[in-house]
Amino acid sequence: MKFVTPAVVLVFSPLLLTLLPGDVVAFSDCGGILNEKKGTVRSPGYPLNYPNDAACNWTIIAAVNEIIDMRFSMIDLDGNSFSCPDIVTVFDGDNWQATPIMRFCTLLNKTELDSLSIRSTGNKMYITFTSDYSNTRKGFISQFTAQGRIYFD
Repeated sequence: MKFVTPAVVLVFSPLLLTLLPGDVVAFSDCGGILNEKKGTVRSPGYPLNYPNDAACNWTIIAAVNEIIDMRFSMIDLDGNSFSCPDIVTVFDGDNWQATPIMRFCTLLNKTELDSLSIRSTGNKMYITFTSDYSNTRKGFISQFTAQGRIYFD
């Protein structure tokens, strides 16, 4: 993902970076294909605020006989029950056309986060994050684990 910036200062600890108008910034933590058994998906810049105009996509791929469990430990997005300018969506499959499992666009407290159960039905999960042109927040961080399917007779 790339951003063309006005004159701003971005702080990426421990690095201080000054950008001039027209500079392009690429965030390496904005999307990708994840084949690990365990991992983390987070908004760009986390734990700092995510940037405006972000568009990130992650695909998690487990072994054929596995499913994916995901837990969010923090969600703080610019939105409310009437408007979702910044949103993270989890899909049950490998693209945005798959069935959405959950969508988030606001701040969730610990009790709400602890009650979430996000599980794929197959071995793929797709996550999108988009932000609009204004107002950013801390974003989100989640952990995923691939595990064998549980079968019942």
